This record gives sequence, structure tokens and C-alpha cells, in this order.
Amino acid sequence: MKREVKCRLVKIALENGEEEILGTSLLDTVKYKLPELGELYQIRWGAEEGYKMYKARVQVEAFSGKTATAVKQDIYAKVMMMTLCAALAFPIEEKVIAESTADKQKGKIRHRKKINRTFAYWSTKCILIGMFIKRTIRLALAVFDKQVAANTEIVRPGRHENRKRRPPRLYHMNYKDV
Repeated sequence: MKREVKCRLVKIALENGEEEILGTSLLDTVKYKLPELGELYQIRWGAEEGYKMYKARVQVEAFSGKTATAVKQDIYAKVMMMTLCAALAFPIEEKVIAESTADKQKGKIRHRKKINRTFAYWSTKCILIGMFIKRTIRLALAVFDKQVAANTEIVRPGRHENRKRRPPRLYHMNYKDV
């Protein structure tokens, strides 16, 4: 059975002179103009990073069983873990962002900071034993807060670096199990 998919390909010029081709389902050329599509793509970057986290770091496609029930359980468990991680890390991220913004205004640092989401996910997996089996919830959460707050990344806006183009690998080294 053949299915037809309609899409629109747009060519957007980047600041460094290169061109980028984007595929979109927004077909109306009058309503959705080129500059707006470029801005939408930049806004969508956070969602794309979420998908990367879900597929590469959480490894949603690595199932523990072969039955439909096992696959569903794995998917639901991994979604629950990501949701729990996001809920636990949100106040810490707000605090780290507020502190780095205050430090930037005082001239102590050049760039703001954010938490390392891969490390936060790994830490969430580690504290579950303390939370649910040993029932030391407060201690486990305190350890989580301290570790995640200590592992931050610098946000460098507008960072452009020319990278060496290499032939594609079968698997990326950065996408390893946590």
C-alpha cells in the first residue's frame, strides 16, 4: 500500500553562509514565511534534544523482552523514569539558572549554567533503591539534589565552531548506556 506524504522543503541561509534545508508539514507559503520557519526550527531545538535523550540516553528501543506486553512495560517504565527525573531536577535547575544569572550580573561568570540532564537521569536511577527499597527518601533526595547541582554545564549562546567532517559511524560513541 503506497501512502503519499505532502511536505515542504525550504532552504534557509545560516549566519556562517551555509545553507540548511528543512522539511516541514506547514505547506501554506503565505501563512508560514521563510524567516518564521527558521525561528520555529530554533525554538524546536529543545524538543529535538528531548527526543535525543529519550532515544539515545534512555535507550527506549532496548527492550528487555520480545512480547508486546514486555515492550509496553519497558516504554512506560522509561517514560516514568524520565518524568520522575524531570520532576526531581526542575527545582534544582531553576536554582542553578537563578544563581548563574545572579553571578553573571555581578561579573563573576561569563555564561549562564544549566544542569546536566544525562547525569540527572543516571542519578535518578541510582536513588530509586534508597527511595523505595530502603525507604530513606529524604536522604536519597538530598544526595540527588547535591549531585545534580554540582554537575552543571555552561550554556554558550551563539556558539559556532567549524568541525572536521568524518565518515558516519555505525554507532556514535557519545550515545552510550547510562
